[in-house]
Amino acid sequence: MSYQVEQLKIDGTICLDFDFRHNDDELKQIFITNSKLIETSKGKNLFNISGKEYRLIFKNIVYSGNPHPISKKRVQVDSKSLKYLQDIDTLLIGIYNYKGNTIFSIFNSSRFIGRQTKTYTSAHIEINDLKEALINGQFINKRYDVLSNSLNLTENLKEILMSNREKQQTTQKERDISLGVGVMRTWFALSYREWNALAEYVDNSIGSFIEHKSILKQIGCNEFSIDINIKETEITIKDNAGGISDENIDRAFDIAIPPKVIGLSEFGMGMKTASTWFSHFWEVETSAINEKTIKKFSFDVLKMLDQNELKASEFTEQDDENLDKHYTKVTLTDLRHLPKGKTLEKVKRHLASIYRNFIDENNDNFINVRININGKPLIFDRPKILIAPPVNDSMAKDIEWKQDITINIDDISAVGFIGIMSPMSASRSGFALFKNGRVIQGSASKDEGYRPNQIFSSNGSHPYKSLFGELHIQGVGVTHLKDAFDFGEYEEQLLEELKKYLKKNPISESTNILYQASKYRIPDDPDAIRRRAVTIVNDIAPHIAENVPKEMETIDHMDQSITEIHYKEDESLIKDIEIPYNGKNWQVRFEFIDDSSVTDLIQVNNEDKNLGVKLCLKHPFMQSFVDEKSLEMIWRIAVAMCIAEISASKSKQPPREVRKKMNILLNGFLSKG
Repeated sequence: MSYQVEQLKIDGTICLDFDFRHNDDELKQIFITNSKLIETSKGKNLFNISGKEYRLIFKNIVYSGNPHPISKKRVQVDSKSLKYLQDIDTLLIGIYNYKGNTIFSIFNSSRFIGRQTKTYTSAHIEINDLKEALINGQFINKRYDVLSNSLNLTENLKEILMSNREKQQTTQKERDISLGVGVMRTWFALSYREWNALAEYVDNSIGSFIEHKSILKQIGCNEFSIDINIKETEITIKDNAGGISDENIDRAFDIAIPPKVIGLSEFGMGMKTASTWFSHFWEVETSAINEKTIKKFSFDVLKMLDQNELKASEFTEQDDENLDKHYTKVTLTDLRHLPKGKTLEKVKRHLASIYRNFIDENNDNFINVRININGKPLIFDRPKILIAPPVNDSMAKDIEWKQDITINIDDISAVGFIGIMSPMSASRSGFALFKNGRVIQGSASKDEGYRPNQIFSSNGSHPYKSLFGELHIQGVGVTHLKDAFDFGEYEEQLLEELKKYLKKNPISESTNILYQASKYRIPDDPDAIRRRAVTIVNDIAPHIAENVPKEMETIDHMDQSITEIHYKEDESLIKDIEIPYNGKNWQVRFEFIDDSSVTDLIQVNNEDKNLGVKLCLKHPFMQSFVDEKSLEMIWRIAVAMCIAEISASKSKQPPREVRKKMNILLNGFLSKG
């Protein structure tokens, strides 16, 4: 769709009109007419400028398109042109032409070197910038090298080329990576989870902040930040740390060279393995403190593997005004793994938990770093500690149930604390195990928590849901992906020593923290229950809306006759109970059927007030959704439904009475433990 947008007249006034677009040959002729330069005999847009041959690519300067303001224009570069612009002797010329007014934008190819060539890119220009160039002969802005009017085109073109030769000397070469192709292929199959892979970049950045903290402060960098942006086609990670210096380039990209200082970057391989796991094409751009160069590296993984030769493209750009710049930016495209939806929310929770010490402004023991994901800072909300009297002495004073821990076995140490949280929450319980200030094991969620039975008892117990803590481990290695400790034989010893320590050193004279956790009744977090309920409703509602009508149509046309099902009876799965209801005593035999040939989830046999309720453990619904904790809940609902069904049918009441009677039963004895 065409729009009337702002246009610049030759007298400098601005009006509304449609863009004028020219084909490639027309654009080249406009340039030749105004520059008086002649295409060389080789053709193909090759021009001799100041004794050197350059390839010129011509593009229209037109409106950026809806929803951009009508004052914003752009030069759009397609993938074919972008490939040409990987050559340092190629220039991009944008041409604005409106009723006799012609303005040229000149771009040096160094802006485009290293960019992904499978897509297109754009450079934006404001209408007021064009006006400045018209009136003053030229206008220089960081978005482009120069805007020039037609009268000064040749002069400005030569001036910028001379300036580039003096100020910016760009070199391109290939860098060998010291590893075999077979090793890189294995990185595709690494069992990373998205948060562990992203943590590799955060580790590198924080390590650089720590190493260069003093000099960064000296040059006025008082806030350290890491920005992670996750889009549909691209992931970028950028920091304002010390950058990768010339002396550390080999260490950063060659797997054979270990890290200079063993810290958060345990093995010196994280950026390479994570980037290759995430994407088929990744780039690194970096500028180090007190260096005049901006270095760019491109890794086309599939090309490397196809050619059986691991060489990365390296570009170095000289910039005399670059001494105070310090950053590293990693760009991942052609993605193999993209965190989105629930996974993206998990990424945020895990990274906030893993780097809780570094993002906590009140923690003076660690360097403070702001970590942003899609523009929003990560925040870690620490659980509240239970304050209550000992469970076996209600008259005693309130105690804060948090206990410091120091355990030593040979060269291994564990230092930290254990506490009882209030309210309790299974999703937040468990130990977080640290090394070098960051969580290695036990971050953020129920599935990841470290809850050894020696301390936390069985799944679903009160200690399991209420105990939490932090342990800083020394003397133990970590796995290659830095997602667990490699304790070996020492894990059992460490846990037994910890259990003895907690029992021998009670917080109060009468009660240790493990006993308090097992006996004190802390209510579940009501907000957590509500959030879980909302999540479940949001997840299953669309599924029900789509599938129930189809199921009901099938049910309405089913044969209503009863088919007798024979199964192998197991006395251990039978329970006889008596239930008083509506002035009568019901004799109920409840049976779990452990037989995959049974296709009904719930069956009922009714003889007067003798009721048989059968629940199939091998039913697909049970297999998908029911665990040990929820099995009793299903049992109680099944009993309520069967009694309500029989009661309603005997009195020939309408179907809605089944639901009413079921609700009465579930509000009564069936809701009691």
